[in-house]
Amino acid sequence: MASDELLEIKLQQSIMTMSAPMKAGFHSAVSQRWLPFGFGTVPAEQYHLFRIGTTIRPEQWPPVLHY
Repeated sequence: MASDELLEIKLQQSIMTMSAPMKAGFHSAVSQRWLPFGFGTVPAEQYHLFRIGTTIRPEQWPPVLHY
């Protein structure tokens, strides 16, 4: 793995249509007890970004061919 990063996005709205912490599942068949919408403080969305590959130092770069 070349790198990893945690990206967190703070949302400003107070309603969600798909959020497990808020028990909102408008687009889900996970639980029949969930409401179509969740109201309240929306938790920040978290995404784990992984870059797969090898890290190459500039001196290892292949030569640039000019035509």
